[in-house]
Amino acid sequence: MHQAATPSNEESVATSAKIDIEQHKFVRKIVSLIIVVSAVIITLYVWGIIERHPRTDDATARANVVGIAPRVSGQIIKLNVQDNQAVKEGDVLFEIDPEDYRLILE
Repeated sequence: MHQAATPSNEESVATSAKIDIEQHKFVRKIVSLIIVVSAVIITLYVWGIIERHPRTDDATARANVVGIAPRVSGQIIKLNVQDNQAVKEGDVLFEIDPEDYRLILE
C-alpha cells in the first residue's frame, strides 16, 4: 500500500519543488514591482493635489506679489485688470485722470 520512493519519483518531486520555488520567486518579484510602481503613482498623485491645493496650519501662504506705482500721481479713472489676474510686462493696468496735467500744460 505504501509505495517506496523511486529515483524517478524523487527527481520529479525535486523538479516540481524547483519549479514551485522559481514560480514563487517570480511572483514575489512581480508583486514587489507592482507595490513600488503603485507607491510612485500614489506619491505623484498626492504631490499633484498638494501643489494645486496648498494648505497651511498658520494661515499664511507664500505668494509672488510685486508692488506697482505710477510715474505720476492722480485719480485712477479706469482699472483694466481684475483681482488675481495674471499680467505681464507692458500691460496697461490702469489709467490716471489726465485733466490735472492738461491744466498745468495750458
